[in-house]
Amino acid sequence: MGTLRLGTIQSAVQSSREVALLRIESLEEGDNNGLASELANLLQNAIEISDVPCIIKMLQVLKDLATADVTLLEEVSASQVFRKCMQTLGQSPTSIEWLDNDSALQKSIDETHDVLSALMTNKDKTEPFTRSELLSRLPLMFHIPQQHERQDDLQIMVHKVTSEETDGHDTGFVMWPAAVILSRYISENPELIFNIAGANGGNDNMVDSILELGAGCGLVGLTAASLIKQHNEESKEDGVDGDVSTNNTSVIFTDYCTTVLDNIMRNLDLNGLSDSCEVVGLDFFDQPGNDDSKYDKSEQNWIDMEDTKHPQVGLILGADVIAYSNDATNVANTVHAALCEGGKAIIMAAGDNRRFGVEDFPEACRDAGLEISSTNISACESIWRSSSDSSEQKDEDLLHQDMGQTAMQGWDAGQYNLIMFSIDKPISS
Repeated sequence: MGTLRLGTIQSAVQSSREVALLRIESLEEGDNNGLASELANLLQNAIEISDVPCIIKMLQVLKDLATADVTLLEEVSASQVFRKCMQTLGQSPTSIEWLDNDSALQKSIDETHDVLSALMTNKDKTEPFTRSELLSRLPLMFHIPQQHERQDDLQIMVHKVTSEETDGHDTGFVMWPAAVILSRYISENPELIFNIAGANGGNDNMVDSILELGAGCGLVGLTAASLIKQHNEESKEDGVDGDVSTNNTSVIFTDYCTTVLDNIMRNLDLNGLSDSCEVVGLDFFDQPGNDDSKYDKSEQNWIDMEDTKHPQVGLILGADVIAYSNDATNVANTVHAALCEGGKAIIMAAGDNRRFGVEDFPEACRDAGLEISSTNISACESIWRSSSDSSEQKDEDLLHQDMGQTAMQGWDAGQYNLIMFSIDKPISS
C-alpha cells in the first residue's frame, strides 16, 4: 500500500494542481492530519525498515515540493515525526550501517537539508499544524458556471497569501465579492473574451491581450485565461483551428504589491495557465495623465513599475479597484492609456456607499475621453444565481471564510451592492 501511495504522490508532485487536489482529498477522507502527516509517516516507515531506495524517493518528493507546493513542504517540515526522521538521517554515516558508503543517499539528504533551510516561513514553528490550520491553508476552489449547460463549471483554484507570508495587510490578499461576480459575468458572456480581435481600431500590430488591473488573487484573469484555454482545446478536439484572436490572446495580470504578484504566479501554475499569461507590476499613479506620472495623456501605452512601456490591449478587466477618492481619476486615466481605440473595459466596483471614488468614476472616465455606462448588479440576480445551488453555496461559504464577518455584512441578505461599469474607447475619426 505504501509503495502504491508513494507512486501516486511522486506523480502528483510534478503538477501544482495535482498536489493541491491530493491535499484536499487527503483532508476530506476523514479525521486525519492530511498529506503532510502521511508523507512524514511514509518516510519514517522507510527508515525503520532501512529501505534506502524508498528513502531517496521520499526525499526527492520533498525537493519537488519546493517547486510544486511550498505550503505542503512547510506543513511537512513542521511535523515532529518528520523532524525526527531528518535527525536520524543527519547522523554520522558511520553510526548507522545502511547510511555508510551510500553516496546517492547522502547527496539526497544534503540537498533536502538545503531545500528546508531555504524556507522563508514557519522557521520558528515548533508544533505541527492543527487540522483546522491545514484546512485553512488549502487553496480556495471556485466553481464558475458557464454559458452552456452542457459545459461543466470552471473550477478555479486560488491560493491566498497567508499571514506567515507577509507582515503587512493588503487588499490583494482578500477575495472580494466583486471578483467572484465579475468572474461569473465573463464566464456567462465569453464573447467579451473571444471578440477582442476586432477591437484594435484597425491597428494590425496590436497584441491581442487582456489586462486585469489590481488583480489581487487573480480570480478574474484566471477565469478569462481558463475560458481561452478551454475554447482552444475544444476547437482542437473538433478538428477546427481556434480563432486567431483566441489562440494568440494572452492575459496580463497586474498589481503593485510584490507579494501579490508572486502569489498570482503561483495561482497561474496551480491552474496550468503559466504559458499563456504574464504577471507585471503596475501602479495607477505611474500611468499617463495621472499626477505622479511623467507621461501626459497623449502617451498611448501603459507603464509598468520598471518604467517600461507596454502596448495597448483590447479588453481591460478590474474588480474592486476603486477604494479611495483619487482612484476615480487614476483608474480612468489608466484605462484610457492601456485600452486601444475600439476596446472595452469592464470594471466591477462595490457600491458607492462602500467605497470612496466610485461615485466620481463615471465623470472621470468621460473627462478622459471614454464612454461609460453602469449596471446595478444587486438587481441582476441571474449573474449570481445562475449556478447550481450547491456551487453557489460553496462560493458563498468561501467568501465568508476568506473575508470574515465584518467585510461580509450585508452579503447574506444579497445586499452587497455592486456596480458594473462598461467602458468603451471611441475610435478616432
